[in-house]
Amino acid sequence: MGFNITPDVVETLAAHENIVGIKDSSGDMGQLNDLCARTADMDFDVMSGWDSLVLPATAAGAVGLVGVCANLFPGDAVRLLEAGTDGNAAAVRDLHHAMVRLEDAVLVKNPQITIKKGLEVLGVIDNPAPRAPQQPLDDEQAATVTAAIEDYLDETES
Repeated sequence: MGFNITPDVVETLAAHENIVGIKDSSGDMGQLNDLCARTADMDFDVMSGWDSLVLPATAAGAVGLVGVCANLFPGDAVRLLEAGTDGNAAAVRDLHHAMVRLEDAVLVKNPQITIKKGLEVLGVIDNPAPRAPQQPLDDEQAATVTAAIEDYLDETES
């Protein structure tokens, strides 16, 4: 479990020569906006920790993404990030909405477990079993992740 660092503290840390950026996973766009505004004139990068927020995060000044769904569809994550940083969000709006739905489904359990299942569905790995003490997805969770990936592929492969 992570801890939230307030924008006041981040601004102070951003001035330190050995600290070059932060991944914001708060899910709070107000906070992310504040982080970007406070550090805009500094040699400091703000990155989104949510795939679903990459477009609004880049509009606020974020420059990167450390997301969950990017592990399954890295090319799509790059397209979203580039469109956001280029100011061309409209070109990827449908992809953004598909990624939001995928992210919701993938978060039915610990992302390390659901991403392994997703990689199995995509044919990348053969055994999605997590390491102890984590438990595998139950049948309902596995079906949710599988359906979400299939739906995502149907929506984005056109």
